Amino acid sequence: MKTANSTNIKYNKWFSVYINDVKGHALKKIQKINNYIKKVNNADINKANTIIKNFIKMGGNNIIIPPFYCSMGNVELGRHTKLGSHCFFWDVAEIVFGEHVWVGPNCCFYTTHHPMDAERRKAGYVMAKPIKIGDSVWLGGSVVVCPGVSIGDNTVVGAGSVVTKNIPANVLAAGNPCKVIRKLETSKTARGRVGSSARA
Repeated sequence: MKTANSTNIKYNKWFSVYINDVKGHALKKIQKINNYIKKVNNADINKANTIIKNFIKMGGNNIIIPPFYCSMGNVELGRHTKLGSHCFFWDVAEIVFGEHVWVGPNCCFYTTHHPMDAERRKAGYVMAKPIKIGDSVWLGGSVVVCPGVSIGDNTVVGAGSVVTKNIPANVLAAGNPCKVIRKLETSKTARGRVGSSARA
């Protein structure tokens, strides 16, 4: 079973946040992250990005516009991925971005799910599910991505959408809940069709 950053938090399985070893590790990590966040959000963009490299994985040529918020440091950015301001990552499980991803401001990524049963919620049970964002995805401002969601390569998600289920590659999707609106043509497909029409 994959675990989050060497903690005892297991993905896709219920666990209690009141377990001492999980809670203790998480609190120490959150405190450390929060100390970094204060520095990030009071810094210029270049200095902020240098600070952020200390606690998340960055592939290179990334731009993160502060303020930036995360809880555990389980975020990985592919090369050339850009994050708008005020993005929030509740990253108990991993949140992994591909290359050339554009993320608008105020986007939120939540990796924890709580039981529908009130008694189990009061007992502190949660489930952590990783989020995966493919290459060349564009997320408009204020998009919310829910636990366990994957978004395929080249897909565009409209501003304000709430993504509760997987979204395939090469589509335009939007809404609450987010749904596929139509397929998107790649530049290669469009050039090929134009070329065929010209020859005809």
